[in-house]
Amino acid sequence: MEYEILEKIYYQDKTLKKENYEKVYQEYYNSPATVHFPFNIGNYPAFYINTPKITDLISQINKVQQNIYQFNAGLTQDVLKMFAMSCMCDEVIYSNKIEGIHSTRRDIVDIINKNKKITFQGLMNMVHKYQKLLEKEKISLKTCGDIRKLYDELVLEEVIADNPENAPDGVYFRKDYT
Repeated sequence: MEYEILEKIYYQDKTLKKENYEKVYQEYYNSPATVHFPFNIGNYPAFYINTPKITDLISQINKVQQNIYQFNAGLTQDVLKMFAMSCMCDEVIYSNKIEGIHSTRRDIVDIINKNKKITFQGLMNMVHKYQKLLEKEKISLKTCGDIRKLYDELVLEEVIADNPENAPDGVYFRKDYT
């Protein structure tokens, strides 16, 4: 059976929507290839179906990962650390670019080396979080409160500065849709 996403089924036929959706949902949910999660999406328990395409992608990822491990085995710790820092710089720059924020490698290196005070607090916090990840320091993301704390540290100040109406107004996030 060709896998069809539930969202598509939900919006396909308005008259049979509920009946057909519930039937397909139950088939998917009870499939032997289904992996269940301990949370809901709306009123439904969350899951995904491990389709042949997903299995193939996982296999491809494992092959690439094996190649990376073999390549890394020949490198020194200093080289690996420099590469990780380069990747971190790229990630921060590209993430900021998406958000319309200009940052440079020099800004990031200055934050890492504590060379100068950066006025963009969010950039400094983001770089410090990436450093913690590189140093394998745990950053808890188990609760909504943990996620909100991370959000506050990384972007809340800039969100409010840009437009105070965009500040989260609920306990953890927005009360309504955005």
